Amino acid sequence: MVGLLTPGLFEPFFWTLGDPYAGYVYPQTPPPFRFDRVLSKLNGLDLKLVGAPPAK
Repeated sequence: MVGLLTPGLFEPFFWTLGDPYAGYVYPQTPPPFRFDRVLSKLNGLDLKLVGAPPAK
């Protein structure tokens, strides 16, 4: 993935990808990666899916 992080424009991506955490200490094991949420909101997040990386 290549992305240009412009303040305020990429924030919805992170809100879509993650879940709020109410605990005091963040767990050592990360939660599952929820890229399915990003794919379901691809147009609203102004992202373009360009395909798989080239085969070696």
